[in-house]
Amino acid sequence: MTMIGPDVIKECSECSGYIRMTGYLSYNSIGGMSYTDGETVAPMLPEFYEAVRCPWCASVAWLGNYETFEEVSERILGPLKAYKQELEFKKLNLFKRMWVRMNNWYEKATTQPEVPPPSKRPEYLSWEDYEELADSGLPPHREIYVRTYLWHGWNSARRRPTKDKPCWPLSAKEICNLESLCDLLDSDYWKTCLTKAEIKRELSQFDEAIELTDDLLIGNDEEVNREAVMQIRELAVKRDPFVAPMHRTGDIFIGG
Repeated sequence: MTMIGPDVIKECSECSGYIRMTGYLSYNSIGGMSYTDGETVAPMLPEFYEAVRCPWCASVAWLGNYETFEEVSERILGPLKAYKQELEFKKLNLFKRMWVRMNNWYEKATTQPEVPPPSKRPEYLSWEDYEELADSGLPPHREIYVRTYLWHGWNSARRRPTKDKPCWPLSAKEICNLESLCDLLDSDYWKTCLTKAEIKRELSQFDEAIELTDDLLIGNDEEVNREAVMQIRELAVKRDPFVAPMHRTGDIFIGG
């Protein structure tokens, strides 16, 4: 089950305003389904955002670069407090040192936690925001996140096809996004190499997808999920360009 924990306070690097995000004590992917594009959909798996809009200055806030309020306080004040306490402690005799230790323990056990500063919840980026960000000249790791988000979002309508609602071919926007994402990925790591193979398959570049999966199967990397590689390869051999459920759930691609 998903258990909500205390909110996490993060600081905006643009305006130093404090952003309040939901914290989680536990979550899992039980009852979920993983797909060949790397997306996992599960009832007890919350969505985590790397980018939001700051509620104070309206800039795009990349949460990975932010510190919690406690981290900011500890980084700035922690070393100074520790140095002062050490100087004062060295001046005391043995009896007073024992008293200070006991008193510090009591204060730590009974003191209420520090109250965080005023904070606001962020606004979440719109689909149009993500499309604009993809072509805004982001650093590679951020562009990969944005383009992967768009890829998974566009594939949402293809995850459960029916006779009445079959999968439709990729749009020009999707093709452009996948080609750009593929160029950004490094083939040296097996997960990103498999992601490239899946992208090639969805672009109907089946021979290239098969070549990438064959490279993974012949290699000696023991970490490679061979079942996942074989499934992507089989779909490419069948000339199937659409996202499909994985035989087993779990994190297979980017981020794992």
